This record gives sequence, structure tokens and C-alpha cells, in this order.
Amino acid sequence: MHPTYGWTAAGKWPFSQDIRPTAPRIGRIPQWVPPLSRLAQWCLLLCVAYALHTTALDANAMPPQDSPQELPSTAGVGGPFPVRSLSPIQLLYFQFTPERAITLPRGIWNVRFDLVEANILARDQNGDDSLLFDFELTRANLALQYGLFDHLAIGLEIPLMYTWKGFLDEPIKWFEDVTGFKRTIRFERPQHLFDYILNKDERTALKGTSGAIGIGDIALSGKAVLREEGQWAPTIAGRFALKLPTGDEDRALGSGEVDVGLGVALEKTFGPVRLYFNTGLTIPTGNPFSGTGIDSLPMLSTFLTGEYRLTERFSLLVQLNGVTSPVRNTGLDIDRPTFEILAGFNWALPGLPVIWQAGFMEDLNDTNRTADFALFTSWSIFFGHRASTPR
Repeated sequence: MHPTYGWTAAGKWPFSQDIRPTAPRIGRIPQWVPPLSRLAQWCLLLCVAYALHTTALDANAMPPQDSPQELPSTAGVGGPFPVRSLSPIQLLYFQFTPERAITLPRGIWNVRFDLVEANILARDQNGDDSLLFDFELTRANLALQYGLFDHLAIGLEIPLMYTWKGFLDEPIKWFEDVTGFKRTIRFERPQHLFDYILNKDERTALKGTSGAIGIGDIALSGKAVLREEGQWAPTIAGRFALKLPTGDEDRALGSGEVDVGLGVALEKTFGPVRLYFNTGLTIPTGNPFSGTGIDSLPMLSTFLTGEYRLTERFSLLVQLNGVTSPVRNTGLDIDRPTFEILAGFNWALPGLPVIWQAGFMEDLNDTNRTADFALFTSWSIFFGHRASTPR
């Protein structure tokens, strides 16, 4: 069936028995996972060692104390949008949040609150394999980051997920009607329905619940500056992360598996323009679709951001997200990468150590792979006392 054609009757949707195991699923760990995990551990140790070595070299430089009001201009003004791929499949796995390559000064805290409202409308069918995603996702995220050393920061992310019927159907339908960029499925299906199901061989492999709310998968992370910005060279930072299976997999709020992440962040300034590049490799240590015939594999995520500073405190941004699929053998379009474009602004509020980001996201490829449209906002607060490096 063509992905934009409508369903003629609910009974024709191939709902069938649920083949997801009810007992805890402990998938067989592939042979390549232990070596990659060990590599990740060594990368983290090297990043820590490099940060300690750099801190020792800077021991004679006594950085000035920054008041909380001065922190945004010295520690974090600007930066990419902290928005990942909004595909229902990719969201089950870990993704690095796009961010600056610089780290917080030693002793400084950053508390960031993200809120994303994504409208998802996707349908695909290939023989006995099919999916129907028609819902909205509200994803709130609390991110904590602390400057452990001048070149090393550690972080914690706690997402809160809510899947429901939403409110964006009518505005999006009106926009498509006015502009002529109509999706047949949106005009054939009634508005404000809820469907969140993936079938493999006519049996349920993934199913979400309307009104499901809960904590998603929590992630621990570290970032170390490997090279500071030079005349031609960008700032380069190495990143490491560990995702814990804290989300409820039975309601599609998490994968039920541990993920390891290795990443790199770069940034370079050219006058009022600053460019950011973030890329990361997600290594699943298990298969959340174990027993369904769907395989899980490493996922590569890449984010390219351009920022233009209109004033010292206000800037405009455009960001491109590209993420490969973490699954294969679904028989559907979700086996392919997703691409998204984001646009919005950064604003450091006058007199406050607060940065506000806001904007929207639009898919760039087949809407069967990711969210159709999304709105997002983010608030970052800086506090603490910049610590001097001991002699």
C-alpha cells in the first residue's frame, strides 16, 4: 500500500497477537559488543587523563571569579538546539544531544529544561509487515551538567515522555491546505486519533499506549576538550555516554536495554558566524525487538548547526539532523535514515544567567520515518562559583 493512501476500514489493519515476550528479555549480546564497550571505556579514561593533564598545564593561570550574571557570556551563550531525531524508533535508543564543544568552567553548574511537542503521522505496509503511527509525543528533558575540571564536564539527562492524541492536527492540516502541500493520509483520517503500533509478520513488535506518561531512559555522560580553537583549527571535544534502561518498554517509553555512546563535538567561529558539528555512535548492548525478527544495530547520529549572532545576546540558528536507522529487517521504510531541519533562536536574557532557545522542526524526507512537525523550547540556567585551579 502506498504510504499516503488511507485505510478503508479499521478491520483491515493487520492487528494480531503480540509476540513480545512477557518475561524480561535478555537478548544475546553480539560478539562485537564487548570489544566496543572496552574501547568506550578506554576512550573515557583517555579523555579524563587529557583533561587532568591540560588542567595541570594551566595551573599557573588563575582564572578570575565570575559572578552568576556573567556566566552566560563566558560559559555557554549560543550553541546547537538540544533536539534529537524525533523518530519513534530512534527515540528508543540513545542519541547525543547536540551541544557546544567547549566545557563548563570548573565549579560551574548548568541546569537545562527542554520541551518538545512532536506530531507524528506515519503509515507503511509491505506484505505482512506494517506500521501506523498517529499520535503526539510530549518530551520533557531535565539535563544537568557540571564542570568537574576546566576541560572536563559530566552530565545527567532525565527525560519524561507522554504519548497522547495531541492538539497539532488541526493547525498542520490548515497549513497543508493553504500551502497545497497536502498529505493524503492527513485529509482522509479523522483528526486527533491515537495509533502507535509496529507489526512484523502480522504480529505486534512495538505498541504504545494513549496517555502513557513516565520517565524515559536516563543517560550519564562526560565531555572533555581535546583541542582548543586556533586560528584555523576548531575546538574539538570527545564525548562518552551510558544510557540506562529506566523507561517502561511495555508502553514504548524506553528500549529496555543499555546503550553505550561515543561522540565528537566541534565548533569554529568566523566573526558573527559560529558553526557546530556533533556526531555520535550509539552501540546497543541488547536488542529491544528480540524475538520479533527485527535486528538491532549501531546507530550513527550527525548534527550540523549554523548560528548567526545579530547581537551579543541574540542569534538565529539553522540545524540539520541526520540519523541512521538502529533496526533492520522490519520490511518497512523505517530501516532507512531520517533527516530533519530545525530553525529558531538563542537569547541570553539581560541581567540573568539564563539562555532561552525556541524554534520548530520539519522532516526532510519521507514522513514515515520521523515526526511530521515539532515545536521546541529550552531554558538553560548557569550558577555556581568558578573554581581556581590549585597550584
